[in-house]
Amino acid sequence: MRSSSVPCPSCGGSEAMILETRHNLRDAIRRRKECNECGHRFTTYETTIDPTTLHSMATHATSYLVGDSRMRTLLRDLQALINEYEPPTPQEVR
Repeated sequence: MRSSSVPCPSCGGSEAMILETRHNLRDAIRRRKECNECGHRFTTYETTIDPTTLHSMATHATSYLVGDSRMRTLLRDLQALINEYEPPTPQEVR
């Protein structure tokens, strides 16, 4: 079993063991986890969209509004935000 750094929604513990991983047809990953500190079990969902697919979807949706150069800039900025994203801790959500 692997370890995960997603905070526990129950106690805020910083480490959880990944008990099960499943992939579905829509490029989502479902992970069943158990907190190392309190034993609470919870599920996380992760989506995987590669930059090429993201570019294609965004271009198709906004091609009449935004030029290609501006679209590349927007997608680069969006990818940077996605890479920097850290989910809120349970204390921040409450």
